[in-house]
Amino acid sequence: MPPNTDHPDGAASKRSHPRTRRTALWGGAIALIVASAAALILMLFDWNLVRDPIARLASARLGRQVQIAGNLEIHLWSLKPYATIDALEIGNPAWAGPGQTASFERVVVQVELLPLLRGRRVLSRLELQSPDINLRRDLQGRASWDFSDGRSKAPLRLPAIRRLIVNGGHLTLVDEKRKLRLNAQFSAQEVKGATGDGFRLSGQGVMNDAAFRLTLGGGPLLDIEPDKPYPFTADILAGQTRVRANGALATPFDFGHLVVDLSAKGVDLGDLYDLTGIPFPNTPPYQLTGRLVRTLREYKIDNLNGRLGDSDIAGHLAVSTGRDRPYLSADLRTRSLDFDDLATIFGGPPSTGAGETASPSQVAMAHTMNTQRRLLPDATLKVARVRALDADVRYRVTSIHDAILPLR
Repeated sequence: MPPNTDHPDGAASKRSHPRTRRTALWGGAIALIVASAAALILMLFDWNLVRDPIARLASARLGRQVQIAGNLEIHLWSLKPYATIDALEIGNPAWAGPGQTASFERVVVQVELLPLLRGRRVLSRLELQSPDINLRRDLQGRASWDFSDGRSKAPLRLPAIRRLIVNGGHLTLVDEKRKLRLNAQFSAQEVKGATGDGFRLSGQGVMNDAAFRLTLGGGPLLDIEPDKPYPFTADILAGQTRVRANGALATPFDFGHLVVDLSAKGVDLGDLYDLTGIPFPNTPPYQLTGRLVRTLREYKIDNLNGRLGDSDIAGHLAVSTGRDRPYLSADLRTRSLDFDDLATIFGGPPSTGAGETASPSQVAMAHTMNTQRRLLPDATLKVARVRALDADVRYRVTSIHDAILPLR
């Protein structure tokens, strides 16, 4: 019996299979040719033709002028695409006037695509050649490094960077709010340098008309694990105030989470206002240690211990900055209080006799008051500082000595 050519399982159906296979083969070949052609175009494409449109797009995104004056190369055909940008300039915000916030002789940035598909931004490489960074903050608190124009108060958090190299970095900072001017050099190498640091920033300037010096150091910025802490050290000298820190960022390049062991000493705790913005009371010379923990907008200092003049001090404090005004809460205690140390809170000097602790300026003030036979000092209350902070402070004293009257 002849085969039924009308049946779907018949010979006609069998003859259609080779045609289908040929169609599929042709389709696959065409797709491969198109993909290869696209890859070839991307490899041979002169990205300088779109250099200006890319700069205009970046300018619109950052809210300031961005210019690429040199060569632009982009290599996309990889799971780790990268770009090389020569002569990159980022201008100032409008309020800061003409000039550049940052300029780079060359920038090389490489992105990992697989983490990006999981919602994580990871840079496998970031190289900065001769970066020149110029930062400014005015009296209104506007900062040139704030690309949100003041809309965001979140701490700085950069993408994870596995390999960071910086050669010949220069930083200039003018902070009118802190009365600070800083001129610094910085670099980041793959191995420890002569100073024992992979990252180092060192500079000097003035703060509130007093000498200022800053040194930051960290480990080599090579093969950094995004989920492992990054250790760093800091040494700050502002006038007669010295602060040293030894700590770690909980996650590299996330400045909103850190743990730091601090030590501070100086002639007056009130001088820390220039560094911290917190109006601490005036005190005799002090020495303090503690552990600072930052969690986004909150700073906590635990295990606070030390001396203020001839009195001991211990406890903990916290500062929350997520409000219109910072909020300070503290629980402090003193086992033995030298009563004359309290005079500094009202702008006066402590006792300056033998065995007493006082700064040279407090000794001079005591001499002036004795000469003029004055009981109270001529001190000005800085109301603006007091109004800039809300506070709830508990202070407990076990015993008081050298008081004029018996006190407890």
